[in-house]
Amino acid sequence: MFIIDYIISNGASVIMPLIFIVLGLILRLRVSQAIKAGLMVSIGFIGLSITVNLMIDSLTPVSHAIVNRFSLNLTVLDMGWPAATAVAMGTRVGALVIPVCVALNVLMLYTKTTRILNVDIWNLWHHAFAGSLVAIITDNLWLGLFAAVLNCAITMVITDRTSKDVEKYLSLLGISVPHGFSASFVPDA
Repeated sequence: MFIIDYIISNGASVIMPLIFIVLGLILRLRVSQAIKAGLMVSIGFIGLSITVNLMIDSLTPVSHAIVNRFSLNLTVLDMGWPAATAVAMGTRVGALVIPVCVALNVLMLYTKTTRILNVDIWNLWHHAFAGSLVAIITDNLWLGLFAAVLNCAITMVITDRTSKDVEKYLSLLGISVPHGFSASFVPDA
């Protein structure tokens, strides 16, 4: 775990490119293509971090003014998914969630428990977020990984079961929505 902790301490702009480079090499991309993909992901995370910091810098004085003007007692500023993604992928669970969820997807395809190949690697942050919360609350990495895997598996099953409706509604063959937070609303819908 020391190696994982060391990599995580460098932030998502280091973790994610390494994961994408390794995945690229496993998928037999040329070394230059894998490195380019990793660098593009790193640049994206740096840009995301700059944007989030600019938003915080810009919105904090406005939110303070609103709080003062209306005599409110607010202690939380909702920054939305960009901040949540950075948090989720910056944890020990986040560092492991992509290879673990990709392996789970392959296993589920092999065992025919899903027909969905999830190529939306970016949105695995939903599973990392859920798993990270469990890991932080329980102080147990393995329980966090279990929660992330369970979240991923449930999302894949829901995605598989709703894929025909999505294809019909969007008039796009072979399209599904393996999005963790979207899938969570399917039972209610």
